[in-house]
Amino acid sequence: AILEYPNYAFAIGGLGRLEALKKNYPEAIKLYKKAGTIIPEFSFQEALAEVYQETGKKEEAAVATKKLIEMLEEDADAGHYVDLEMANIYIQLKKDYDKALEYAENEFDKRPENIDVNKTLAHIYYKKNDLDKAKEHIKTATRTNKQEASMLCLAGLIFVFSSALSCKYLQ
Repeated sequence: AILEYPNYAFAIGGLGRLEALKKNYPEAIKLYKKAGTIIPEFSFQEALAEVYQETGKKEEAAVATKKLIEMLEEDADAGHYVDLEMANIYIQLKKDYDKALEYAENEFDKRPENIDVNKTLAHIYYKKNDLDKAKEHIKTATRTNKQEASMLCLAGLIFVFSSALSCKYLQ
């Protein structure tokens, strides 16, 4: 894609992800910033904040996270639903599970059967050590047997720590 379209932001962001996986963080940062200057896409800003956190650059991570939240708030002001994205930012980047829960509950009110919404709620309740509510939401999230590693891991953690692991449940 880069050979055909040298300024294709999503290809540049993809290269950034590869560099981050290789722990070549300076190059990842450079690529995420470049992609973000081409298109103000929140995923580039989110990835940048994650790399800053991973490398212990707390001030840069805080600035990138603040900018990310501002971008999503602008989207919300324009009429887009961003509650699920905001919930995940407050889980992953800010570790503020109460604020994450506010956003996730807003999204749940709109889409109570949605797999991703229920996975996010399960994650929040797991982090808040409310395993009964976490189990309730992970059951809804896994009802289609979606084979997503992070969801299966979360389900396993919830059921192991609540001493209610059931092999039938995940089949």
